[in-house]
Amino acid sequence: MTFYCSSNGNINDTAPGNNKLCLFILLSCFSFSCYAVQLNVVTEQRIPLNYMNEHGEVVGDATKIVREILAHAGIAYSIQVYPWARAYNKAKTEPNTLIYSLRRTNKREDMFHWICPLIQSEKEYIYRLSTRHDINFSVMEAAKTYSLGVVRNDFTHETLRVRGFEDNKHLDINNDGFANLKKLIKGRVDLIVQSDRAIERSLKKLNLPLSTVTAIIPFELEQPTCIGLNIQTADKIVNQLRQSHKIILKRQGLQATDK
Repeated sequence: MTFYCSSNGNINDTAPGNNKLCLFILLSCFSFSCYAVQLNVVTEQRIPLNYMNEHGEVVGDATKIVREILAHAGIAYSIQVYPWARAYNKAKTEPNTLIYSLRRTNKREDMFHWICPLIQSEKEYIYRLSTRHDINFSVMEAAKTYSLGVVRNDFTHETLRVRGFEDNKHLDINNDGFANLKKLIKGRVDLIVQSDRAIERSLKKLNLPLSTVTAIIPFELEQPTCIGLNIQTADKIVNQLRQSHKIILKRQGLQATDK
């Protein structure tokens, strides 16, 4: 059996520590059922959860856990980083595809096999430039007065559309959160939605202080952040990943909630 512990897809991944993970997987084959099928793992550039670093490695808090789960399960995989809309579409339409970090919503419930939670969901906020003192509100509906940058087909985009926000009227659609932030700084959008950790890391990348932006109101999120598997993925693989997920989470003092 050939194991692939790095990717050569849309963005190359040299996968830190992959030699150790490969060894772990190979050793696991002697004590667990290993599968000939290779999982195609897809994600987006979303600091600090999952992103390509300056060395061309796919890293991040969520990535670390995903790698541990796959290694424990003894399942071969490759990881590609795509714009969210493309990653999401591949996960919905291509068998044996795993996507993370994915919010579990009612709309998405029947589209995937779920492994939850992956990590604790981050709190997100609606941000404006600190110099835009003219923008101030306390309810979500008021944001319709302004242009709000979103990532195409991500959870925020879907949620805002459900709440009556319209594409190209209230919403300015982009490929990733970093592009949204750059548009905010250039004055091309009035608002963006991001977590406090994500925006701090992105501003640092642009050599800008956190004081550049101001959080107006929280963007309420109750849905867990999970792993999703294409619905055609074999039950044997799904169950093995769920078992490994429970073991990895238990080490962190968390409990799996997938069904």
